[in-house]
Amino acid sequence: MLCSLCCFGVSATDKTLRFRADGTFRLLQINDFQDSQNTDARSVAFLNAILDKYRPDVVVLVGDQLVPGNGMSEAQIRTALKNELQPMESRGIPFLFTFGNHDHGHDATLD
Repeated sequence: MLCSLCCFGVSATDKTLRFRADGTFRLLQINDFQDSQNTDARSVAFLNAILDKYRPDVVVLVGDQLVPGNGMSEAQIRTALKNELQPMESRGIPFLFTFGNHDHGHDATLD
């Protein structure tokens, strides 16, 4: 299983996640996005609203990022993931994602 931590908007020399001044740390977990290269605008709008409302310190996407099945090309997979992760990237929110059982059925492999 691939696990990747991406810290966009965090200093290249300091990628340490920190508690807030009040001692809190807000983690947002998302699962079963089940997206294709044709990302549903409603999903992105919902994700944007959740990020704006809760302002998490880190987002964890815990599997099944891609629509079940097979046949998505590498380019289609990259587009789907780019669309899903863009809301965190644009806000500089570090995120972690893993692939789940629905993600393995595609023909392409990603480096």
